[in-house]
Amino acid sequence: MYKLPPFLNKYFWGDDLNEINLKDHKNYIAKTILSIGDLRAVKWLNDKFDTPFLKSLLDSKRIDEKSRAFWKLYYS
Repeated sequence: MYKLPPFLNKYFWGDDLNEINLKDHKNYIAKTILSIGDLRAVKWLNDKFDTPFLKSLLDSKRIDEKSRAFWKLYYS
């Protein structure tokens, strides 16, 4: 299973990093990065997932309002 790169660990400080993987937790990983990720994290996210998938997550309550509004403009 695909583990997260070490530079993303800071966004998942409350999680067991040995258990999080891209295959099983892609929604959680993407929503977290869209909400609090920096430029490097977002570049990684855009390389891993296609735009339609990321757009489908934007109505999640896990993504704060300001981030959601920004990403809706960005991905439109």
